[in-house]
Amino acid sequence: MKPFLLAIKIASILLTLGFLTPSLASANSQCSHFYGAYKGDQFQKSIDDGTQSKRIKGNEVIIHPENIHNYNERLRMIRSAKNHINIYTLLFENNKIGKDFISEVATRVISKDKVEANVLMHYLSHALGSDVRLISAIRAAGIKVKSYWPKNTKNPLYFLIKGAHKKVQITDSPKYGLEAIVGGRNIGDNYLGNIPNPGNRDFKNIWRDTDLLIRGPFLNVAQNDFI
Repeated sequence: MKPFLLAIKIASILLTLGFLTPSLASANSQCSHFYGAYKGDQFQKSIDDGTQSKRIKGNEVIIHPENIHNYNERLRMIRSAKNHINIYTLLFENNKIGKDFISEVATRVISKDKVEANVLMHYLSHALGSDVRLISAIRAAGIKVKSYWPKNTKNPLYFLIKGAHKKVQITDSPKYGLEAIVGGRNIGDNYLGNIPNPGNRDFKNIWRDTDLLIRGPFLNVAQNDFI
């Protein structure tokens, strides 16, 4: 394509995107128009209806975008637990972080505190997607492992293909009562590891996700859901 025609085409695309992409002021205006602003009751109701959930106030929420920080916080919670460690996950990877994580949990199980450790895994992942030897090792370490199938599932096929891939780690805490990490990371190198020797501008996380460390009333809901 000739440079002149290419320039015209690029300008046309940019102009189109300019018309299609609302400005921040325009987006806020639309939000105010439809929901009474993003902090309004209508907006909150729309969020609640769309997610089939309810807002719970009074929580401390700390964002964990980086793998190494997230993993270190998971280990801190495990090491400080005195009573229980409850974990929802899609899968454990049979690699260094996967094995080290399980070892940390097992250490608390056999410690003088005799911490109870429970793991719930997605049904298909538990049945087909996990290394049988790894699951056997987890059970041998005294960690209880079960696959979950939600009792309120109306469409079994939907659950098997797109079902809830819950990733939650809940532990008791001497300081806070309960703590939880909630988000999208599974347990293993691909989810909690970093790229070795990244450059100054390179993205260092192997898997980029945003987990949340939560303390507060939400933990009662999360714990009851796990039970």
